[in-house]
Amino acid sequence: MIVSTCVKPVKSIFNSTVITNYYIRNGKVVERVEAVNKLALAFRGATNSVLRRYTTDFIIINAIYVTFNTDISEDYLCLIGEHCINFYSIKDDMFCGLPLPFKIKAAHKSKFGLLLERKMPNAFNSHTESTTLFSIAHPYCEVLPVICKFKNDDENCHYAWSNRKISIVSVTDCTSGDLFLCYDHTRKENCIYFLRKCTKNEKAYARTDLANHAFCFDTPRSIASLGYSPAFMVRSRLIDKNDSVNSPAMVSDHRITPVRRTIRTRSMLAAAAALEEHLPYPQSPAISLKSHRSTTDKRSFRDSPMLRFRNTSFGSTPRRVQFESLLGDIGEENSLELSADLCMECLLTEVGIDTESNETRLATHFIVSSDFHGQNFAYFQIPSENMVKILRVNSLNDGFSVFGAPTNVRARSIARVLNTHYVLLLEERENTIAIYTGPYLLGHICLTNPQEPSTSFANQEISGIFTAYSNSFIVQYNTGVQLLHEINQGFCTSIVEKLLRSILESLSKDKGLQFFATWFRGNHWRVVELADSDAGKVELTLLLEHFFTCFGVDTTEMFFLNHVRYLRKLCNRELEPTECKRSRSIEENVDGQFWKYLIEEEQSKTSSFSDYVKSKRQVKISSTNREDWLQTHVFSVFAAFHSFYESLKLDRRDSHLMEFVVEPLFVFSKLFGLEQYAQFYQSDFPLLENYELVINEELKERLSSIVVTNTRHFHTERVPSMNDFINQLMINTGSQLPYLPQSPHYPTRIIICFAIALNKISSASNLYKLFGKNWQKRLNIEDDKKFLSIISNEKYSPLRRAKLCMDFFKITNHDLCYLNDAMNTVFTDVKQEALNKQANTALIASLRIFPTTAEQKKWQFLRWSTDIRVDNIAQMLDSSRPVLIPIKKLPNLTDTQLREQQEQFLVTTALKTITRPFGQALLTFRTEKPGPHDNLAVPNICLHGKTNPNNIQIDYPQADTNKQMIEWANFYHGMSRALSLVERDAAVLDWEWLSMSLKAQKSPGSAAGCLFAYGLTGHIKEVNVYNIHELLTKGDRFLTISLLMGCAIAQRGTSDIQVYKMLATHLPFLLGPTLLEFRIEPIVQTAALVSVGYLFCETAHASLTHQLINEMARETFFDADSSAERYSYVLATGFAIGLINLGLGSEITANEIPLQGGHFAIQERLCIILRGGPRSRCRMVQDEGGSCTFTDSAHSATRGRNSNEPAASGTAAAAAAATASPASCHVRERTDVNTHLTGHAACVALGLMFLKTNDKWIIRALTIPNTFVDIEKIRPDLLMVRTMCRLLVEYDQIGKTTEWVESQIPEIVRKYAILLSQNDENCWWDNYIDMNTVAQAFLYTTAGCILAMGLKYGSTWDEKVKSTMMNFYEKLLPERPTLNPYQKLCSMAGKNAVSTCMNACISAMALLMAGSGDIQMIQIFRKVRNHKPRYSPLAKDNALHSTHVIANMALGMLVMGNARYSLSQSNVSIASLVVAFYPIYPHSITDNRLYFQPLRFLWPLAVESRFFSTVDAKTGENISVEVEVNLTDENVVVPVMKTPCILPHLDKISAIHLKNADYGPVSLVMSNRIDTRKLHEVVKNFYGRMPIHRATKRLEYDLRYENPTFVASDKQNQETISEHSYDISLSDLENLELDNDQEEEVDLMEVDENLIENVQKS
Repeated sequence: MIVSTCVKPVKSIFNSTVITNYYIRNGKVVERVEAVNKLALAFRGATNSVLRRYTTDFIIINAIYVTFNTDISEDYLCLIGEHCINFYSIKDDMFCGLPLPFKIKAAHKSKFGLLLERKMPNAFNSHTESTTLFSIAHPYCEVLPVICKFKNDDENCHYAWSNRKISIVSVTDCTSGDLFLCYDHTRKENCIYFLRKCTKNEKAYARTDLANHAFCFDTPRSIASLGYSPAFMVRSRLIDKNDSVNSPAMVSDHRITPVRRTIRTRSMLAAAAALEEHLPYPQSPAISLKSHRSTTDKRSFRDSPMLRFRNTSFGSTPRRVQFESLLGDIGEENSLELSADLCMECLLTEVGIDTESNETRLATHFIVSSDFHGQNFAYFQIPSENMVKILRVNSLNDGFSVFGAPTNVRARSIARVLNTHYVLLLEERENTIAIYTGPYLLGHICLTNPQEPSTSFANQEISGIFTAYSNSFIVQYNTGVQLLHEINQGFCTSIVEKLLRSILESLSKDKGLQFFATWFRGNHWRVVELADSDAGKVELTLLLEHFFTCFGVDTTEMFFLNHVRYLRKLCNRELEPTECKRSRSIEENVDGQFWKYLIEEEQSKTSSFSDYVKSKRQVKISSTNREDWLQTHVFSVFAAFHSFYESLKLDRRDSHLMEFVVEPLFVFSKLFGLEQYAQFYQSDFPLLENYELVINEELKERLSSIVVTNTRHFHTERVPSMNDFINQLMINTGSQLPYLPQSPHYPTRIIICFAIALNKISSASNLYKLFGKNWQKRLNIEDDKKFLSIISNEKYSPLRRAKLCMDFFKITNHDLCYLNDAMNTVFTDVKQEALNKQANTALIASLRIFPTTAEQKKWQFLRWSTDIRVDNIAQMLDSSRPVLIPIKKLPNLTDTQLREQQEQFLVTTALKTITRPFGQALLTFRTEKPGPHDNLAVPNICLHGKTNPNNIQIDYPQADTNKQMIEWANFYHGMSRALSLVERDAAVLDWEWLSMSLKAQKSPGSAAGCLFAYGLTGHIKEVNVYNIHELLTKGDRFLTISLLMGCAIAQRGTSDIQVYKMLATHLPFLLGPTLLEFRIEPIVQTAALVSVGYLFCETAHASLTHQLINEMARETFFDADSSAERYSYVLATGFAIGLINLGLGSEITANEIPLQGGHFAIQERLCIILRGGPRSRCRMVQDEGGSCTFTDSAHSATRGRNSNEPAASGTAAAAAAATASPASCHVRERTDVNTHLTGHAACVALGLMFLKTNDKWIIRALTIPNTFVDIEKIRPDLLMVRTMCRLLVEYDQIGKTTEWVESQIPEIVRKYAILLSQNDENCWWDNYIDMNTVAQAFLYTTAGCILAMGLKYGSTWDEKVKSTMMNFYEKLLPERPTLNPYQKLCSMAGKNAVSTCMNACISAMALLMAGSGDIQMIQIFRKVRNHKPRYSPLAKDNALHSTHVIANMALGMLVMGNARYSLSQSNVSIASLVVAFYPIYPHSITDNRLYFQPLRFLWPLAVESRFFSTVDAKTGENISVEVEVNLTDENVVVPVMKTPCILPHLDKISAIHLKNADYGPVSLVMSNRIDTRKLHEVVKNFYGRMPIHRATKRLEYDLRYENPTFVASDKQNQETISEHSYDISLSDLENLELDNDQEEEVDLMEVDENLIENVQKS
């Protein structure tokens, strides 16, 4: 008999019949619900502690817990009424009510949600063809019909239950799905159905069936009439756990929708999909929604075509839709069809049933359970026959199948014991409860009550048994009393559970169940319960005893039963009646037996096996009276015990059990003559040599009849040993793997990680050799591809692969801490490797953080520890503080006069203050990374002053003439402030943040300047096209300029069509004929021209190039003939042409196809515009036929013709008409090109177009002639531009010395310039040579050479180039006229020429020393900035503004980005610098006539980061080490620097060597691809911070496996002497930049993204 224990009587708080259900999770009862009438209570587990209280407006017919599996798993308590269902979320108590369009009689939970049985009127007498079964996949989904397939009707599908009178009796869940017991009232047979997803074909069959019959669905059309789609209840959160929630069944206002969720109904999906192509309006092209998954696939609630139909965002909740109005527009051909998701397929029907009998064979209970071998069995009870039928059900991938004939058992009731393999049957006659597993009887249950042991239940009639919860069942007697009983599973500890399962797997099915049944009926749990902490040891001992008993061996005298003997005596005493216990206690106290028990207990616990063996006692082994039924199967059980014994060697926590197991195993090997096993056990316990075994002769004779045979798990020749396997695995150096014993006791996942760490497993073939063909099943691996990608990845070291496998198997450190010493040593290395990687992760996270202001200050201090040059420059460029006004009060000076002097002082200083943003933008470039809640507040530029000592503020005089100046000043000030933000690659600022920052500005000019800066940094890409159009419609010219240039620069080189349309709208020559009359400001057109150049940068767009050249050669440019801006407009066309064809001139020339007629190539037309010539040869037009002609042919056609003759027709006339343009009312333009207007534009276009091409023809065209006659024909300042552009063409030939500069000057100019500098007063050639021409030609040509040198050698800090520039700068100094031999030359050239050349020289020196912070350059630029003119008043000096702009830009460029940035040498960088530092210098901040001043801010396109610093890898502190840089050009020597520093151009570096006494040398060799990628990673993603480790010896790169690490090495002993073993690896640097094919490895990488996020936040 199997003893059960009565726990307690079952009592409910309700007096009437209640509905009870349980919420079970992981085999444990979490909640229990009891419902009656309109009240439901949720209890904690099996207790009576109330968790929640629910009140409904309907009678509850069922209360069940349902798990809805959609995108995520959600648990709900469902209170079900006839007309409504209330859903309560278990997680957050959210409530949702679902009104039903029909009455229901029952609801059943399933794997796919809820199944509803519709209540039909008159018990199937009407509506025989109505659909009666519906499903709900989620509380927010629609009620859908269910399809059914009947037995032997595979080809047809129907809506359940078509033409059948079937009802669901019971439902049960299984691992592969849900099985339903149904009853066919017509055929009087019980059927088993299983529920699954239906296929497309099955849906089609059902629709055909729908068309042939008039079925009544009541959904969705009738539901639409009720306003149901579906209608949702207002969800309320329970404030108090025990307060009731009044939730009405229906809400009057059906328009209420859930607050946080969206509706997804099948009817919505179908209607929206059908209507989508009939929409009257298109979707927005700018805001395109993401693609959606198919409606037949697994969908989320947001993934609905209805959202696309309504053109709403994903975050909104759709309103209720009346589908009748929608369907009315489609027609019958697109009518809405019902979509079913689930199908009920018949699995089994009873056969041989008498259908004419009046007896009802309705089954009542239905249970599916599995036996110990994993086979599923279905049980259903037929009360009318007192019969239980048992069927074997096989689980398949797509459903179930029935195996064999059913087994019939006479029983009156049936119940399942949850969380076990047992099913209880109340037998018909004997009034006893039998316990089954599958169809096999394990035994009968003896019902006991610990409180009343003498009470007998044999005389009380049992009326039924019921399922309770884990390991429990309820027994109900005829008296109405219900008692809850608990039953043991057959094992109490996990050790014995695993051991029993391994024994059952090793035996045949019958023998295994017999072994377990005899063990189960022994009720060993009583003894185990008394063992307390030794429960595992005691139960293991009892199982060993049971094993020997099964083949008839008595083990009474063996040591391992000592402790069990005492516990059995104690157990027998506990089972005695109360009166016997009382009398026995008195007797023991009298004769001292009580103390004997205490002594016996202490001896049983303290005695050891070693002491027992040392006593050399004889152990007698004899036979028992029990039958030996195991026979040869005994060796399979022995093999299972041996495997368990070997597994104890791996875990130190269980090693104490070995001495209890080794004795019976040793005795078994002796009994059957297994000497190899006996010697094996003696090697583990040498004391076994003293173990003397005396075997009974009868037993010897009986055991000799059992033949020792090898089985699948037992081998006589080879003793499986885990220690031998580990030792061979560690010692063996070859690829041959040792033999691994197969046993479920071994931690195979830990063993495989151990083998991977030893580099013994690296492919699937190794796994096949070690674990066999089904290695995936043994390791329980679902994603084998991912696992194989880890172990076969040669990029990682074996320790790294082992750690990744541990993460894959979810092996924790707790699982490894009790391993034996051999395995613990290896896993210690694995854990240390993981700690190193974790340290690297934290270090990488800190390096990826943008440097703070304090860290940038620290870098400045390390570079220049003896001065504060950066702070001085910042103070000089600060435009946000008021100016200090000096007080110099003269006698007889009134207050009014004093105030006028102060205001005049402010007017004078304001001319300087408004130029400071030009330099401040360079100083603060990319120095801030804003947070998501930070605002970019740009204060207006401060032009006010204050007086000492009272700090009285003097306001800047507000006049209408100053308004435009202040607007431009705020524009540049806002641009300067916004350029301090990081680029888009470092932080993406969305449109919400950008718009918030724009609204925070105090002036429109500042907001427009910020927008321009966002374009330079790329953030404007986040602005939507519609928002850009909205800003453009405001008509503000500052906003328009910023948007046009910002968008084009952000999309440079992409030819984006949207941006091009926006630019073409602001350029009349690209817009084409239009009926609209609007005037575009010339300054906006100028900005649009440069924007076109950047948008099509390096694309060689031929059509745009020809159109721009036509614009350059036009007579007039603007409708209102604003001649003041036409110079900057033409110059902008030159910039655009040069940018479009940047560096592609030679390629264009080689690939150009000649046109018919007189053809002029692009370069030829530009040369005509440069030198002068007929305008007709520069402009090309296209006739109606599409052929291109030049206007010269049109002029030649009309030349010499009488004016009275009729006009010519055809192509020539059309071309002549095309060139007609209105005459200028200010300037009379001739037929030749005005070179004073177009010279600069054509020159810069040729220079950029043929950049670095070394084209000889262009070089000759740009070379300055060597005769004064030709030189005087050229505009003087154009000489500088022509020299600069010529040198850009022959870029590689630019020299460094003064001699090279002099060689570039025309010989005749150089000759007379030398004579002029000698200060001879009486020169014979004064009357023949123009001294001004000589002086201007010399200075401008030299300045052009200096500017070209600055462009080529930008940020190189070359001393030779610096000396050459300083030499020219000293010639231009106005001081010391007696010592300066070139003073006369400068005076002859004129003030404007000297000022222009000085600005060009300053620009070149700033480009050369960019990022250097050179103190000499700072002094020079400050001197130029503070220079006062001698003759003209300061306020009227035309060169003051441009001088201060260039000087401030030069100061900022020396410490660009807080001395962290330098200049690039790419073509776009050089072109941007040419545009930004173009040598035309306006007179004021509002002067854009000759040069468009916002172009001065294009230098960010030429900036690159080459900052390099070193930090301590452990502390993260900045340290200074020596840096030796070797270049690819061995002739160039870079001086030794100290970190932090600016590296030379990275593509010119061959090696970098770091030297420091404390940190040791580190080398990066650029010929190594890994080193190159590492350097670029440090410079780009780590913001120049390179971690190094402390070491005392030379450090080299270790390129083993995947990563270059810093390790210390000595060539003699190769000792690792690094203080820390963890290092930065390339794999760590690449973790966030994996390719698409490596996405599977992202989850297994060592870089902890959560750690990175936490570090960045801190």
